[in-house]
Formats: sequence, C-alpha cells, structure tokens
Amino acid sequence: MKTRLLLACLALGLLTMGVALAQRPATTKAMGTAYDMWSSGVYFNHAADHARVMRSYATAGDQVPRDVVQRHYDAVRSNLAAAKKAQASLADAHKDDKTASQHLATIDEHHAKALAAINKLNPADGEGPLDSKVVKKSSTATLRALRKAKAEHTALMKHLKVKGLNAGAKGKGKGKAKAKTNTTN
Repeated sequence: MKTRLLLACLALGLLTMGVALAQRPATTKAMGTAYDMWSSGVYFNHAADHARVMRSYATAGDQVPRDVVQRHYDAVRSNLAAAKKAQASLADAHKDDKTASQHLATIDEHHAKALAAINKLNPADGEGPLDSKVVKKSSTATLRALRKAKAEHTALMKHLKVKGLNAGAKGKGKGKAKAKTNTTN
C-alpha cells in the first residue's frame, strides 16, 4: 500500500514538473533577458567594488601587500568574465536589435578598457608589496571604465524595458531599503 502511494505521488510530481517545463518557453526570452541584465549589472558592481577596495587601500599608504592586490585583481577579472558571459547571452537574444547591439558593443569596449587597466597590475609578476601609486592609477582607470559600462548598461536596460532588481519590491519605495537602527545599546 505504501509503495503504491509513493509511486502515485512520484508520478504526480513528474506530471506536474512536465507541465511546468512545457509552459516555460513562453517567458524564457523575457526572463532570460532580465536575468542576464541583472546578472551583468551585479558583476559590474562587484568588479567595481573590488577595484574601489584596491584604490582605497592604495590611498592609505605607500605600498599595498601583493596578496591583497592579487585577491582583488582576481576578483575584478572573475567578475568581468562573468559579466561578459551574461552580455554574450544578451547579444545572442537581441542580435536583430541594432540599438541593443550598439549598447552591447559599447559595453564590451568599456569592458576591454577595464580589463586592460587592471591587467597593468599583474601581481603574479614579482615579489613584495606593490607601489600604491601604481595600484591607485590602475584601479582608478578600471573604475572609470566600469562607470562608463554601467551607464551604457543602464541605457540598454531602458531600451529593453527591463526594470531594476528591486523595481517591484513592496514597501521598499523605489527599490531602496530603509536602514534599521539599533535603539537598544
């Protein structure tokens, strides 16, 4: 009896999953575009965060430990690679849209500039700390290119009518969460 009930539940589950998967293609392009837009934006932001940390560290002293630079250098490169992958999906999904293609090409140009700027550090070459002026110059150039890519990304989102991640969040007002304060000290 238990075996039959288990098999019946399993069959019902598989049937439900099959129906859900069969309905998916109707929304795949729209959700794929939104997901890829959000993902690439998140990756841009994370790359910028790591470049910003390097710049801040370099501003604080004469030298930056090589292992600190290496960690953030790797993170910037990794996030740029992930953003590029999401951008490639967008390019494929919107290859017939000339405006979207132009935005994506411009983003790729800024992407390349950010990558070239961060690659000037190459912390794997050599030993000991890096000169903070070199780290600051490279990370600032990376941030400048990422800001331009972000502006183009925003224009692409507007063109494709993709809302921001928090656009539909209730109680958040324009996607910004209110900070909670601790009143008990």
